[in-house]
Amino acid sequence: ALVVFVTRRRKGWQVRSDAEMPREALAALKNLLAPLADGLAPDKVVIVPSTGAVAADIVAFTAVERMAAEPLRRAAGAATRALLGRSRVTLAAPSDKPALIAAVAAGARLGAYQFTNYRTDEKSRRPPMRITVSSPAARHRDVRAAVGEALTVVDAVMATRDLVNLPPADLTPEDFAEAVRRAASDTYARA
Repeated sequence: ALVVFVTRRRKGWQVRSDAEMPREALAALKNLLAPLADGLAPDKVVIVPSTGAVAADIVAFTAVERMAAEPLRRAAGAATRALLGRSRVTLAAPSDKPALIAAVAAGARLGAYQFTNYRTDEKSRRPPMRITVSSPAARHRDVRAAVGEALTVVDAVMATRDLVNLPPADLTPEDFAEAVRRAASDTYARA
């Protein structure tokens, strides 16, 4: 699946992509987007077959109100939640700015979060999706650093969500203290 960010302009919705996309693919995406304009709104995701416009079999258009970190994080999260169950998802970065690429990566990971500890049916235990953020700027050191920092925070948020989702019978105070000790083991030295 390919996730494409769109923003509203005077002439309607516009595809935002920093990815090195061939001109033909960009034109095909615009053609796919045109009839969907009425169904788009910020943080809403519309999924359509790609009809050969891109290599992915489906395209998820996710609308973002403005090109800022928080709206992009929310839009990326909404897109990956809508695509749960897909094995691979690629998000076309809408900007080359490190903070915005990091927001897309963080939002995508947060959107893909699932707490499945107590699910027993195979259908609900989906394999983790492989998430890729596509951008020519990904090779830049400042982008890698920003994404690394954002994903460190996301890992902590997901670990916290796991703890919060556990019932008290499965997370005793001693278990909680041990979880905190394990999580912080590399941040302090024992005396």
